[in-house]
Amino acid sequence: MTGHRWRWGALGVALALSTDLVSTAWALDRLGSRQSAGSHGGLVQFRLVTNTGAGFGVGAGHGPVVALLAAGALGVLLAFALRAPTRLTAFLLGGAAGGGLGNLVDRMIGPHGSYSGAVIDWIHVSPYPPVFNLADIWIRVGLLATGLAMVVRHRRPHGVADEPSTSESDHESPTQHRARSDRT
Repeated sequence: MTGHRWRWGALGVALALSTDLVSTAWALDRLGSRQSAGSHGGLVQFRLVTNTGAGFGVGAGHGPVVALLAAGALGVLLAFALRAPTRLTAFLLGGAAGGGLGNLVDRMIGPHGSYSGAVIDWIHVSPYPPVFNLADIWIRVGLLATGLAMVVRHRRPHGVADEPSTSESDHESPTQHRARSDRT
């Protein structure tokens, strides 16, 4: 990331990871042995489930393999976040990476402080079939919004900036700027 964009990516990671960890702890404490809460047949229900697979249960039962693939995907997201063209994209990719990190923490540490290989999911929205967690929301929203932001950015006329430049000249005094201008 150039300029201060890395800070926006780091903010996305920190916000996604912290909200996922806090909400998962809440779900474990609140739902614990009940496995389900919320209005029967309502739009949103809380159901405590574990998922050893990836999204939609793909790869279920292969927790270590899914964890390795997730770690690789997390590395790719962070690499893209480091090269993000805008602060917004850096934040969104950081949020997606933070969500991925939250799910990886679930897999590696688990609810009882030992390796579980499973993600703790607890949100169910009817009629959407799977149960998910805040990390999943951060991942999906971060990636979808990044894609949308990139499409919008590429449709702008050439020469229209997304955000103020963070080049050297932005941090110069007027005297330094005149001296540099005189040399060119």
